[in-house]
Amino acid sequence: MPLDRRLRQRLSQLKPFILDNSLRESTVGSIYEHTIEQKHEINAWASRCNIQHQIVASLVADRRVDDLYVKDLGSKHTDLSKKYCFSDVFVNYSNGDQLPAGLIKMKALGIYNPILEIDIVSEHSLKAMVQRVDFLLNWIEDNLKPPTGQRNTVFVNLRDFHKASMLRQKDMVKLVIHLARRNPKKMLRPAGLLYEDPSGEFMPSEMGAWTKRIRTAMDKNGWRSQFQRDGKTVDGLFLAHAHKAYGMADAVMMECLANGADGTWASLAEEGALCGHACSTVLLTNLARFGNKWVCENFNMDMVTKAARAITMITTGVEVDCRQIVYGPKAADTIFMNMDMPLFDRNGDGSVDLQDEFALWKLFGMKEQPVRVTALCPAEYLLARLKQCFGEDEAHFTMEVAGKMRTYLLNENTANRGDEHSSAIGLAMLYHEATHHITPAMRKTLQQHHEMSVRRERLLDEAHDYFCQDPSKKRRISTQGHALWAEVNEGVKQTKPLVVVDEEDDSCFGFDPDDGFESEASQSNLLEMRDGLVGASPSMPTDEFYHRYVQVYFENWPSDVVDSLELDDDVVTWDEFEFWCVYSLREHGAEIHTLDQLHRDVLRQLMLTVKLQRQADHRASAISMMPDLEIPAGKGKVRALARSKTQLATFAV
Repeated sequence: MPLDRRLRQRLSQLKPFILDNSLRESTVGSIYEHTIEQKHEINAWASRCNIQHQIVASLVADRRVDDLYVKDLGSKHTDLSKKYCFSDVFVNYSNGDQLPAGLIKMKALGIYNPILEIDIVSEHSLKAMVQRVDFLLNWIEDNLKPPTGQRNTVFVNLRDFHKASMLRQKDMVKLVIHLARRNPKKMLRPAGLLYEDPSGEFMPSEMGAWTKRIRTAMDKNGWRSQFQRDGKTVDGLFLAHAHKAYGMADAVMMECLANGADGTWASLAEEGALCGHACSTVLLTNLARFGNKWVCENFNMDMVTKAARAITMITTGVEVDCRQIVYGPKAADTIFMNMDMPLFDRNGDGSVDLQDEFALWKLFGMKEQPVRVTALCPAEYLLARLKQCFGEDEAHFTMEVAGKMRTYLLNENTANRGDEHSSAIGLAMLYHEATHHITPAMRKTLQQHHEMSVRRERLLDEAHDYFCQDPSKKRRISTQGHALWAEVNEGVKQTKPLVVVDEEDDSCFGFDPDDGFESEASQSNLLEMRDGLVGASPSMPTDEFYHRYVQVYFENWPSDVVDSLELDDDVVTWDEFEFWCVYSLREHGAEIHTLDQLHRDVLRQLMLTVKLQRQADHRASAISMMPDLEIPAGKGKVRALARSKTQLATFAV
């Protein structure tokens, strides 16, 4: 089957209009309401990407942080000419001449570019919808006057486009035709239309066909996209939005663009309602992949991924998932050699040339493609990764050394171990195991990581003391796993076999680097690294736990917190709470600096993770889905475990 040249040419030549919705879409996907400062931060990230048009608020009758944020923009003398606010069309509607609260607030706050949201499938007749929209457009022109004398930039959001396309398509098309025929020389005509699939239910071909129907109606009635003509004029725009539910949202967006949409109104990060949405970062990347040079020339693409990651952190409090397909930390990794895509006619212009070249890591401004270290990658890639992480070192980084590292990797896998070695820390550990020494560059990296582990250990001590409210009860501290750190600190290239100590029976288990892997006794010993307090675990009633930990964030007990905690006899034990503290520090330790931040992150995890079942077998099944966590054989309570040497060094207590 030949390439779809029509689709590829359309996408390669499209000038995508991005109406940034990072402030509003991310709020829908947020675990907690954004502060004004966070909204300013999100707005700044969008600006750094050279995205100029931004949705800043949804104004309703209730007073929300959006009101304060828009007021703050005005007080800072922010240019509002490309800022937009949502306002419903039929709120406060009775006889047609009442105004929605959103427009009243916009007038008071001095913002003058509204997005009018309308549902076609409703109790209102087509005539009522036409009259209402006309009335609001005329009122906007008379009352929301931009200070510079230009006209308002208004969009109409066909909020239930998916339902109207099935149930009232004729009425929707007639409304679009009516808007298209408003004479822009005599009256205010909207700059364009917004639409979406909020459910993720529909096939790309279905959304594409519905898009083409509306685009055709716009074009035939004098409402062509002027932005596609000059890349500047905001008129005749048709902007799409698709939510994730069943994995087709990004394909839906490509089909919409191919069939007449001009761009998207979306966040830079995919967080949003349901399971998220098709974000502008992925859309712009796909267009660049199809050879769209306009994207690379008009957007700061190496900043786009940074913005998406930053907005994800602000919205969810966690890093981007490692499997996120475009801006995740592993998106640009390579494992196998000779797997680069050969040149082909990406842009559909009929020839294969340099314009058809594409590499994700180049698009995002990386100096070289990251290498993911597994037993599958050849020695050449291990050598390349060493140089990426620690710089050139001809004396130590050789093919012979890389071969030894790969052999150790294979031995590790056959010994039923699966440690992580792609990170600088993991790679240094692998190098140490294979060569029995580390380089100065590795020593510096490991020292920095060790300093972070000391901070994490201090936070766990503070968390324990706060939980117990008794400074005399200290957690038992072990020196297990610090042998390598002794080597780092002393600058010794090779040490005697590492020794770990079981504090209960004083027996020792050796680790000889020449063996290639730990003995079964040593492995079982590592599973007992966290035994909490000697004797019974401290506990507190759930009511006390609520008042001390939860009430500051929630007025009532959230059901997810209740179900996630292991509540036996209506008490919360330190063992249970410590599990979540360790998990938070492992996942987000770089961002946690104070006890308050740790407690906040723990509660967030209780809301986000699966609801752990009381039964031990259900609990084991649930926790097996979490990275680097296990249930020790024969143990009835949850413990955080160190399965790799990296974690051993970080959480050796």
